[in-house]
Amino acid sequence: MIMSEKIIVMALTRLRKAGKVSNIQWSDIIAHDPTGRLAGLRGLARKEALNSATRKCGVARRAGGEVYDFLDAGKQFHRRGDTR
Repeated sequence: MIMSEKIIVMALTRLRKAGKVSNIQWSDIIAHDPTGRLAGLRGLARKEALNSATRKCGVARRAGGEVYDFLDAGKQFHRRGDTR
């Protein structure tokens, strides 16, 4: 795993701990970057690092955009009629 991927994983972990599990954008990831290195990441390097890191964290990109969601985000909220 390259350094950019590790930093993205750390940022996604911080986002999850902060309660942000959906509608995650690149600006959110940069805001939770503990190193400040991701702000300079552009183009193909950014795309490859994001693809690899999101797979490792259980995050998926929404179709047609640069918005990400944790795959298990829906499980954190109670459904109507759920008596557990």
